Parts: sequence; C-alpha cells; structure tokens
Amino acid sequence: MLTRENYITEFLKLKNLVRTFDYSIFDFNKNPLLSETSIYEYLSKINNSRYYVFAASRIVGNAEIPEVLQKAFNELGFSPSLSGGWAGIASNGETIFQATGDIDETVTAFGEKIRFVSIVKEETPFVEISMEDVLPENIVYSNLPGINLVVYDKELKRVVDNVAFDPQNGFAAAR
Repeated sequence: MLTRENYITEFLKLKNLVRTFDYSIFDFNKNPLLSETSIYEYLSKINNSRYYVFAASRIVGNAEIPEVLQKAFNELGFSPSLSGGWAGIASNGETIFQATGDIDETVTAFGEKIRFVSIVKEETPFVEISMEDVLPENIVYSNLPGINLVVYDKELKRVVDNVAFDPQNGFAAAR
C-alpha cells in the first residue's frame, strides 16, 4: 500500500525495476522462440537442457499427431494425447510429470509448485498452466485451443515464451 511515508521508497523500487528489467524477452532478434511459427522447428529449438517445457492440451473433437511430430515430442520427454486431455513437464528429454484425462494437480518441479488444469466444459477447450509459486502475480499461461507450451529458461529464471499450436488449424502458432 502506498502511503505518504513510503512513497519515495516505493518509487525507487519501481524505478529500479524499470531500469533493470530485461526487455530482450520481447525482442525477436534476442529471443528466437518468439518468431518461430513451425511446430517442428519450435520443438527442435526447445529441446535444450536450458529449458523446462510445460505442456498441456485439450482438444474438442478428433485430432491426431503426425508420426514425425510424435517423435519430436518423444525426444522432448513427452507422449502427448490430443483426445481426453494431457499435461506434462519435461527437460532435457526427461519427463518430470505427465498425466492424461481431466487434470487439476499441483506438482513440484525445480523446487517450485506448478498447478496444471485441463478441463473441457460445454465443448469448449480450456487449458491452464498456473505457475503460482514461481510468479507471485499468479499469471495464468496457455489458455488457447491446441497444444499449449510454456518455456521456462533455467539460466534467466523466467518464462521466455508461451505459445499454442492448434492441430485443428494445421498446427498454426498462436501467442
């Protein structure tokens, strides 16, 4: 709460935050993930020990993953299912967590609690990855139809991308 007594201190904190914030997260030249629209190229780029990959999908209707795409997911440490809901966490080709069906589960990864929710209500896809203990603002990621991916950079200690690929739209990328 801002008061007459603390406004200078709070202003200095805000000034420092603005001054030290790494704006490269929004720079397509410095963050190659942001410009990638091909799911195949994207999965290749995030298959890196530097990243934790959080994934969730929920699709109304039938959709299949082509064999070459399934192989790319397997190399990341995932075995996704597009029907019935699916969520997982992987890094460096290793599965940390993976589940199918309606999911509302809190798991621990890299010492932090991650909440996964994947539910379909009234034929509407709903997917949520909430990193509530990592980000105090309780930011919710990945509420788009399709395969939702949130990429967490271990070195930068922050989310560097959030994208969804919709198989019912030719795996088109949406941010």
